[in-house]
Amino acid sequence: MMKRFGLPLFIFIWASGLSYVLAHMHGIHRVEFKNQPINIGRLLTAEFSTTYAMVHVLTEECGCSQIIAEYLIKRGALSDTKEFVYFVGNSEDYSKKLKEKGFEVRYLKEEDEHFQGVPMLTLYSKGQGIVYAGGYSKKIITPITKVLDLELLKELKQTKIVSQQYPIQGCAISKNLMTKIDPLGLKYSK
Repeated sequence: MMKRFGLPLFIFIWASGLSYVLAHMHGIHRVEFKNQPINIGRLLTAEFSTTYAMVHVLTEECGCSQIIAEYLIKRGALSDTKEFVYFVGNSEDYSKKLKEKGFEVRYLKEEDEHFQGVPMLTLYSKGQGIVYAGGYSKKIITPITKVLDLELLKELKQTKIVSQQYPIQGCAISKNLMTKIDPLGLKYSK
């Protein structure tokens, strides 16, 4: 009798465990982070002559941030807008390439209380201050996601507002939040 139920019971337990792990990993990527609006003056340490600025907040440890970094390297910095890339933690590989493409690269401490998750885009207008702080797309960032930073900037330049607010979906950078979202340590092992 035990032999008859042993294999099906094992398969059931194995499939249930695998389903749990896969659902957990998929759910981690569906989290929308609520970053606090950035004090842009704190991040922009030098005056700039352009009317608009874009601040990209990334971390090398996040696949979504890596996709945005590769996208920025491919398109290069804009000539009429000051662009800053802030890395949470260190990023020697991307820093050099981004600098070569005209971006100013800076670093933030990993424990910065303003950030829960990345990648994050902030748009700044000299006359209005921060007009946008959010994600790069309607959905999670993948290699085929259409990055909408230039569309948001174009709308700001034309209408002086940004009507869309996209969620920040990607990777947690707050150690406290990492523990809450991933108690098993499957994705975040810090």
